[in-house]
Amino acid sequence: MMRDWGSDFFGQLNGLPKEPLNIIASVLEAMRTQRTFRLTRRELIADLRGLIMSPGGEVKILEAGCGTGASLPDIAELIPSASLYGVDYTRHFIELAEERARSLGFSRATYVQGDIRSLDVWGGAFDAAFCDKLLLHVGPPEVVAGAMARAVKSGGLVGAIEWYPNFLLSTSKPSYLASFNEIFRKAVYNINAASNLERILRSAGLSIVGSKTYVAEAKSLDEEPFWRSFIVNQAPLFIHAGLISEAEAREIIADIEEINERGEFHGSFIVRSSIGMKKPI
Repeated sequence: MMRDWGSDFFGQLNGLPKEPLNIIASVLEAMRTQRTFRLTRRELIADLRGLIMSPGGEVKILEAGCGTGASLPDIAELIPSASLYGVDYTRHFIELAEERARSLGFSRATYVQGDIRSLDVWGGAFDAAFCDKLLLHVGPPEVVAGAMARAVKSGGLVGAIEWYPNFLLSTSKPSYLASFNEIFRKAVYNINAASNLERILRSAGLSIVGSKTYVAEAKSLDEEPFWRSFIVNQAPLFIHAGLISEAEAREIIADIEEINERGEFHGSFIVRSSIGMKKPI
């Protein structure tokens, strides 16, 4: 029901000035290129292609919570005949997604600003729908899954990618790690979305055709842009949002930086994906 709907800070970005939006967009770009997120996304897209694509046939795909269009380069490469329809609540992200489509010269991508939970106008028009790191931020997740399920045709597919933002991270004190992970427990709407993908998709009447689990890890803060961008560069946003005090954030980051300089850094987290099929009529 409408009164049960909710979201975390991602549902409030339209009111922010460009500067913090661009910081968040830069973090999203670092997440796009992080190798485990990229592998998970590409394998999900490839699995969708293998299950729905006939040789030379057009594939219509809906992406819920498309963000800045992170998936488009992979869709363009892996399913070149695809037509992509992306929906995201944040206007600035839609602008960046459209800019990405233009830079890639991909003319069959359409991006619109809206809430996937309330957009129920497609009537089974799509071969597949998917979301990538969306269920963590909006709810109820069953409503999101239901909207995607209604958007696909009989026998169509619905995929979901989610991560568990509870890091294994090198710190000299257990309290530092606990405080760092507490940021995300406070910040996100559905902290356990990744562990419930199958249940969420089944709630929409879908049958599960496959699930995968991945571990992302690094031995340096600078091994990939993601690690420093997510752990260090976002700190001002966490402080501003009241998720952690400035003194504590500085202390934790200094500790992690020192460990990193000694070559003793480790960071890791879990990413999951699942695909469900709509019952053929």
